[in-house]
Amino acid sequence: MTGAAVRAAVTALLLTLLLAATRAKKAAPAQQRDEFYFYNEMTGAVQWEDPGDVPFEDDNGLRFWLGSSHEKLSEDPTKMKYSWVEFWSEDLQRPYFHNQETL
Repeated sequence: MTGAAVRAAVTALLLTLLLAATRAKKAAPAQQRDEFYFYNEMTGAVQWEDPGDVPFEDDNGLRFWLGSSHEKLSEDPTKMKYSWVEFWSEDLQRPYFHNQETL
């Protein structure tokens, strides 16, 4: 499964869960939480914390991340907490990666 396919599957899953939560919220509003959880289809792991560095893609193939208020962002807001950080080269017009630990 390609990265784009995984992101598309995760996006579809999140939308499905959001719709299900909306329906459930009408049935039992006191039991619902206005939070997202993250499911890894490869491992079956579920977690409340955003795994970070996993962009979504819009219909035009442009990558975006979700901010804390669920707004679309053009860069990963938590990228500096990882060892390998992706940057964009204006000269080469492509992404490159920098390891913050080994410099």
